[in-house]
Amino acid sequence: MKQNAVAEVRVQLDTMKEQFAAVLPKHIPIERFARVVMTAIQTTPELLNVDRRSLWNAAMKAAQDGLLPDGRLGAIVIYKDKRRGQIAQWLPMIAGVRQKVRNSGEVATFDAHVVHELDEFDYVLGDAPQIIHHPHKGADRGAIVAAYSIAVLRTGEISREVMWVDEIEKVRRQSRMPDGQAWTAHYGEMCKKTVAKRHAKVLPMSSDLDDLLRREDEDESGVGPAIQPPPGKRSMTDALNMLASLPESEAPEQVPESAGDDLIDVIDNVTGEVEQREDVSDGR
Repeated sequence: MKQNAVAEVRVQLDTMKEQFAAVLPKHIPIERFARVVMTAIQTTPELLNVDRRSLWNAAMKAAQDGLLPDGRLGAIVIYKDKRRGQIAQWLPMIAGVRQKVRNSGEVATFDAHVVHELDEFDYVLGDAPQIIHHPHKGADRGAIVAAYSIAVLRTGEISREVMWVDEIEKVRRQSRMPDGQAWTAHYGEMCKKTVAKRHAKVLPMSSDLDDLLRREDEDESGVGPAIQPPPGKRSMTDALNMLASLPESEAPEQVPESAGDDLIDVIDNVTGEVEQREDVSDGR
């Protein structure tokens, strides 16, 4: 039954390659994009059971954003809607947004970190703001007490944002799933994402990055038509609000763009890393 579903999805994907190719950036070949989409589906078999329109709409959004759904730059995830059941959604990851930011020409680096109670941490404001952070060298650094983000602009200017844990918890309580797996199992990563969202409000945007941000968010159903709505400028924080709950630290490394089309992506179930191996499946 599963093999039949995989074969059906593969056929549907083949028929949509021309549509994906029309929106993909030049540095991502359509064959590579399609291969990564199939790898994502086969790695998460539950995607075979979601509303099929939502699955292809999620893949189209990934193509429009110019990011691979490889679990690191972005992911096609399942959202359980009480009324509509299981649907697929495209969610850019922090690594994907960072890549877009770096490619934008406005920001050189954009990083976020958490602070534990046993760390040495000092945050200075005023005319010469500064963050000094010496992580505790022991295995147990204590509970998380803060998170911060640092962006270095191409001009050399440094932008900083700090959030204390009580501020982060306030954001958590206002989220859709405050006690979901994202917060309970990956609290540190969620703290980083929360401070990154706030920080992004003051960072500059470029036309390249605006291509990712201008599309209106799809409604929670995730089953709307895979078309691009009229442009309208939005802030970087809106894109960061769409980040997946999967932590970047557990995501597979991106497969090099230069890989040949005669290779297939294989995810190691133990390490989570993506490897490329010769395709011996007779074109399937």
